[in-house]
Amino acid sequence: MLASGDTDASRPVLYSGQTQLLTPAGVLPLSFEMQNRETIAPTLGEAQLQAGLLAGLIGLVILWGAFRIVKEAGDVLLEAVPEGIDLQEVEDAVKAVDGVEDVHDVHIWTITSGIYALSAHVRVDDRMVSASNALLVAIDGLLEHRFTITHATLQLECDACSTDAVCTLPNGHSARTPAGDVRVS
Repeated sequence: MLASGDTDASRPVLYSGQTQLLTPAGVLPLSFEMQNRETIAPTLGEAQLQAGLLAGLIGLVILWGAFRIVKEAGDVLLEAVPEGIDLQEVEDAVKAVDGVEDVHDVHIWTITSGIYALSAHVRVDDRMVSASNALLVAIDGLLEHRFTITHATLQLECDACSTDAVCTLPNGHSARTPAGDVRVS
């Protein structure tokens, strides 16, 4: 309320009671109170304390965000299994697909935020290549819809495959036993 003789253009309108106003930067809360037409503002020391506390709070929020970004980047670079995906659950789900006998050498990693990839060796019954495509489509659909894995590279293997076509590692380990049977992992 204005005293008699004051106009809106001659001085700012002050509110009665406590009002929180923010500076244009939005970081310095000030309290104004009208009492006998005098404005009482916080002292410089109180304003510095408030600004310091708010700056500290903002710094903690930024630090927490930076930590999360660095952790996510580290997981991507180290090709870690993404959070929320259980490797054993994925293996069990793929093994449950009709026509899949076993799955091994499964690797799941993050390509970029929210985009996951998988590579695996899948042992199947002996079938024609055209029939294998339906199996690949079924596995891809399962991985995408249940685990949000949108990029899968699957190597199909079978008992009737030649020894050269079955997973063999450089250190001599193989999915086949010395008798030529495929080992179930």
